[in-house]
Amino acid sequence: MRRLGLRGGEKRPIDRRDEVEFLPEALEILETPPSPMARVIAVSISAFLGLSILWACLSSIDMVAVAEGRTIPSDRSKTIQPFETGVVRRILVEDGSIVRAGDLLIELDTTASGAERSRIAGRLATARLDVLRLRALLGRPQAALKVELPTVDGDVLGATPEEVSRARELARSEAREQQERLAGLDRELDRQRAEAEAVDAGIAKLDQSLPLLQERLKARETLLEKGLTPRYQVLELRQQVVAMKRDRDGLAAQRAAAGAALAAIARRREQTVAEIQRKLLSDLTAAQATVADLTQELTKAEQRKELQSITTPVDGVVQQLAVHTLGGVVQPAQALMVIVPRDDHVEIEAQVLNRDIGFVREGQVATVKLEAFSFTRYGTIPGSVASVSRDAISDERLGLVFSARVRVNRNSILVDGRDVALTAGMRTTVEIKTGERRVIDFLLSPIMKAVSEAGRER
Repeated sequence: MRRLGLRGGEKRPIDRRDEVEFLPEALEILETPPSPMARVIAVSISAFLGLSILWACLSSIDMVAVAEGRTIPSDRSKTIQPFETGVVRRILVEDGSIVRAGDLLIELDTTASGAERSRIAGRLATARLDVLRLRALLGRPQAALKVELPTVDGDVLGATPEEVSRARELARSEAREQQERLAGLDRELDRQRAEAEAVDAGIAKLDQSLPLLQERLKARETLLEKGLTPRYQVLELRQQVVAMKRDRDGLAAQRAAAGAALAAIARRREQTVAEIQRKLLSDLTAAQATVADLTQELTKAEQRKELQSITTPVDGVVQQLAVHTLGGVVQPAQALMVIVPRDDHVEIEAQVLNRDIGFVREGQVATVKLEAFSFTRYGTIPGSVASVSRDAISDERLGLVFSARVRVNRNSILVDGRDVALTAGMRTTVEIKTGERRVIDFLLSPIMKAVSEAGRER
């Protein structure tokens, strides 16, 4: 408040501060008005706190799951292993060698596998010739004295000309043996037929003579009744008729026996033919089964021999070569080397911690930081989660973790103005965005946890 005073007859305003300065200290303190700066500071702090709380309620931050990992080829590295124990004959690569799919890496000794294949191939050729021989024997007429194998190419069968010739001779020999057996039976049939025909001729002769003799006997009996001929002549004729009938009955019995013998020999011949056919069919079935079995064995033997030549399944670079000695022995499933595929696409194999696996799923956005290049200077590489394993694996340092594949959007990083390609084996840190969270929730979470757990201790 300003007061008016007179000095020199004039009126002028008197400053309150001037008056206060001349008051005693106690009164000066009481009369001095408060400074407005304190009020400004208090209002500013209150406004700042209010705005901060409002921002914390409205704003959100990303939640990420951090996982350690490493870069891997999208096709994964291939470990080269032998199929069985073998002796190293040649080593055609070294660490760092660039190879293409199908290139020979290591050649093992094929002496044993080659001998096994040759042995099986020889047995298979013999079995195939047996099939041809038996089919030829089955297909020939029984009356044929010769049998010929169809024209065959020994190379196709895997047989030598000598083996084919022996098969032909064996077929002819078996045909002759079969023909001789049937010829013996045919001779018996001819003999029995001749005997039967002779008996039939005798019976026919008696059949012609007996009526005449009976007429003579009848005439003599008539003369005997008239007393014109002696009785002994009639008796002689009667005796001749009886003898002739007896002879005819004997021939008839012989004819029946000859017929039975003829039928028995014919049955024996039919049985012999059936037996020959049955044996040929049985042998053919066995030979065909042998061919099938040996064909499978030959396939396995050829595969075994092929596996003695160890080749690469993919284009790539040889790493971790473990064999360097010619004549050295390798064991089945021994890791001989690793082929790292040469493609432009790499992925990240990350180990997701057990506490984070419930929030990680396919398709989530990820940020990859390379240990070799500081992310604060060279930046990060964006990517996304391609797959997550459904079962945990044990890690000595991290415990139970879940493997996740992260697909990166680019396969290089800009370092000092040039692109550096990502290579397999680079250590990485992957941050997977699992969601968002309000700032206020993040700030209050420790408090809420403490409140929730408070008062529970014994």
